[in-house]
Amino acid sequence: MASRSNSQTLKGLRESPLGRKVSMDYKLTPIKLACKEESVDFDWDGTFADLTRGFTEEFTEVECPKTLTLLDSNAECRRAASRVFRLCLRDGPFYEGGSLAFEGFDPEEVREGDTITVNFEMYNRLLDTLEDVKKRLIQEKLKKAEKAERAKAAAERRKQAGSLTRMQSLKDLGQKSMKKLSMKVGSFDLRNMYDKNKGGNLDLSPDEYAKLGLKQKVWYTLEEPTSSIKAALIATFTSTLIFFSTVTFCLATLHGVYREDQPRDSFWFISEAFCVSVFTMELAVRLWSCPERRRFFENYLNVIDGVAILPFWIETIMFAATGSDTEVPGLSVLRVIRMVRVLRLLKMSKGSVMLFAETMQKSFRPLNMLFMILAVVIIVASALMYFIERGRYNFKMQYWERPVAYRCAVYVTSTAAMGASPTYQAGEGNDCSLISVAADQLSAGFLCTYPYRKNPNCVTVYEQSPFNSIMHSFWWSWVSMCTVGYGDVNPATILGKTFGMIVVVVGVLVIALPVTVIGSNFSVGFNKEEADREMAEKKLLVDERRRLAEEAALMRESLSGSETSSPNFSRLQSLNDDGDSPAVPNRA
Repeated sequence: MASRSNSQTLKGLRESPLGRKVSMDYKLTPIKLACKEESVDFDWDGTFADLTRGFTEEFTEVECPKTLTLLDSNAECRRAASRVFRLCLRDGPFYEGGSLAFEGFDPEEVREGDTITVNFEMYNRLLDTLEDVKKRLIQEKLKKAEKAERAKAAAERRKQAGSLTRMQSLKDLGQKSMKKLSMKVGSFDLRNMYDKNKGGNLDLSPDEYAKLGLKQKVWYTLEEPTSSIKAALIATFTSTLIFFSTVTFCLATLHGVYREDQPRDSFWFISEAFCVSVFTMELAVRLWSCPERRRFFENYLNVIDGVAILPFWIETIMFAATGSDTEVPGLSVLRVIRMVRVLRLLKMSKGSVMLFAETMQKSFRPLNMLFMILAVVIIVASALMYFIERGRYNFKMQYWERPVAYRCAVYVTSTAAMGASPTYQAGEGNDCSLISVAADQLSAGFLCTYPYRKNPNCVTVYEQSPFNSIMHSFWWSWVSMCTVGYGDVNPATILGKTFGMIVVVVGVLVIALPVTVIGSNFSVGFNKEEADREMAEKKLLVDERRRLAEEAALMRESLSGSETSSPNFSRLQSLNDDGDSPAVPNRA
C-alpha cells in the first residue's frame, strides 16, 4: 500500500548543485561508458542511438540494431532508452561506493568526463521495444501503401468509365428510385396512423357526413382523424406541435439555457406562445362545434387541454397588468402542469389505451396476488436484512453503524540503490498517509486503509448502516426483488450478500408468475382486436361488392325494360297489311 520514490531527491540534484546550462551544441563529448565493473572511453555525439551503438560494440557480441534512429525519433523508444542509461556526474555528489547515478537524464546536460552506466536487463527490453516498433511501423507503411493502391485503382476505374455511361446509370437509378417511392406514397394512407372510434355518433357513412351542418362537420373532423385526409392532416399537425412544445419545454431547463424569466423575444418564449395559441384556437373551435357543450368538459382529455394552456395565459395577463414578470404564488406548480399536454397524444391512439385498460381490468386478480405476495416477502426480507446488516449501536449518535474498512500501520524499509538518500510517499490511488520516518531514514511508517484486518493492531472504521431500521430496508428489498439493483444500498457482510442473492431469486419467481398471466391477457385482447379489425374490413368489402352487384342488376333491368317497351315495327306492318283490319284513313 505504500511505495518509496527518489524522484524529488534526483530532481533537486539536477537543479542544484549541478546548475548546468543546457547547450544546443551537437559535438562529440569525451565520456566514459560503463557496464558493471568495466568501462571504456567513448566519444559521444549526444544521442541515445550513439550510446546504444557504442555499448553494443564494446560490451556485447550481438549485432548492432539497424533501427537505432528510432531511439531519438520515436517517443516510445526514447522512453525505453532513458531507462537503460544512468548518468554519473563527474562533479556530482558522492556516497561510500562512488558517485550518484540517476535515470531519465537530458542528453544535453552531459559534460566531458561524466560516466554513463548501462542497465543490462533494461537493455534487452530496449531491443525488444525497437523490434516491436519496427514491425508496427512496417505494418502501418504497408497499410498506407495498400490504401493508396486501392485509391489509385478506383480512380482509374472512374476515369475509364465514360461520362455517357455514368449519366445513363444515374438516370436508370433515379427512375427506379422514383418508381419505388411513388408506389410507396400511393399506397400510404395517413389515416392508418390513427385508431378509428368504434360505434357512437362518429361512425358515419359518406352520405350521412354530407347531410351534416357546418358545426357538426367541424366537430366530426376534429374528433375523428380517420374520417378524411384533411382530418388526418390536422391530427398529425397537432401531434407534431405537442411533441415540439414538449421537447422545447425540456430543453429550456438545460444549464446555460434556463432562465427564471425568459425574454419575450427569445426562441423559447416565441415557440411556447405559438404552440399555446394554436392549442387555444383548437380548443375554442372544438368547444364552439361541440353538439353538447355542457358535457364538453366531462371528457378528461378536454380538461387536460384547458389545464395545459392555463399557466401561459395567467403569466401573460399578469405581465400585461403589471408591465413586469411578477411572480404569482403557486404559478411555478402550474408551469409544470403544462407537461400534461403530452397526454393528448393518447387521444390519437384510443384503441391502445382501451386495450391496456381492458388488460389491467382482466388481470386484477393476478395483480392483487402479485402485490400481496410482494408485500409479505418485502417485509420479511427487510426485517431479516436489518438484523443481519445493522452492525453495532452508537449510543452517542443514536444510530446503527457497521464496519467498512480498517486503518492499519504499515512499515517499509529503504532499498535505495547505490546509497541514495530516500524519500517516502504513498503510491497513487492508495489511501495511505505517512506517520513516521526513522532517524536514519532507512525505514518509515504509513497508516493505510484495508478492506480486511491486516494485523491485530488495525483500527476499525465505522459508518452509519444503511439498514438503520426495517423501514429503511424496504427500499433495498423492493429494488432487489425487482432485479433493478441501483447499488446505493448494499450488504457488506458475507451472510448479508448470501441472503441478498436469495432475495433476488425469490423476487424473480414471485414477479414472473403473475406477469405471464398479464401477458397472456394482453395477447388475447390484442388478437381479438386484430380479428375484429379484419372482420370489419371483410364486411366493408362484402358490402361494397353487394352494392356493385345491385347497381349492375338495376342497370340490366333498365336495359331490358327499354327493349320491351320499344315499338315493334314489323308487327305494325303486318297489321296494316291484313285485309280484315279496318282501313286507316289517308290524311294526305
